[in-house]
Amino acid sequence: MTMLIDPRAGSADLVEPMKTLGIPVKVETLNSGDIAFTGRGEGGKPISIGVEHKKLNDYLASMKGRMQGRQLTEMLKDYDRRYLIIEGEFEHDGQGRLLRRAGRAFWKPIPGAPPAAEVLKMLLVMELRGGVYTITTTKQRQSCLWLMSLYRVWTDKDMDDHRSHLALYAPDLDTTLTEEVSVFRRMVGQLPGVGFKRSKAFEDAFDGDMDKLMAASLRELADVETEGRKFGKSAAQRAYKELHP
Repeated sequence: MTMLIDPRAGSADLVEPMKTLGIPVKVETLNSGDIAFTGRGEGGKPISIGVEHKKLNDYLASMKGRMQGRQLTEMLKDYDRRYLIIEGEFEHDGQGRLLRRAGRAFWKPIPGAPPAAEVLKMLLVMELRGGVYTITTTKQRQSCLWLMSLYRVWTDKDMDDHRSHLALYAPDLDTTLTEEVSVFRRMVGQLPGVGFKRSKAFEDAFDGDMDKLMAASLRELADVETEGRKFGKSAAQRAYKELHP
């Protein structure tokens, strides 16, 4: 899976650093965002990932114009998951004013910049209402590390095969908090490729009975349907191996 990087100002200087980190890169003009690639969603479903990369000063200049208008609208249409990386030192004084470095240990207010709290609130609203997740970095090296990590998380394995969170996966944590989940679903949800949504289909297929699940054949596991999509042979083999080590 190739990472596409827009060659225009602001992102072109990311091409070589990302190649150095071992990421396959292609330079291509994008309709929106600066970086794009295809990730692996639940069950390997292709997920489009878009990243807008902005220096802090550029973001401050565009936060009530281009970023909140056309750029955000286009990213919402073009990508399933959206990220905003803001690169720069985010400092403020006791009056809440954003500062810029004016020497090794000296800072000055940024002329015309909104209060720091207003910037943070806007970023939170973009995440809560616009689905754009914000990442802040202080230098290009950190931005590239984040980009590499995003790429690896979304392309190394299917989303429902990630286990480091030690909980059932759901796009929004609220789902697992507000829905009553049985012991059966909590157990089967930990199987490779099952996850939160498919655990309900498995519960229905095997009447919430672990003995029936354990006795199920590969074919029966593969035929479990979630929203009209079967679990599939390869996923069933991984789950069967976990059930019968």
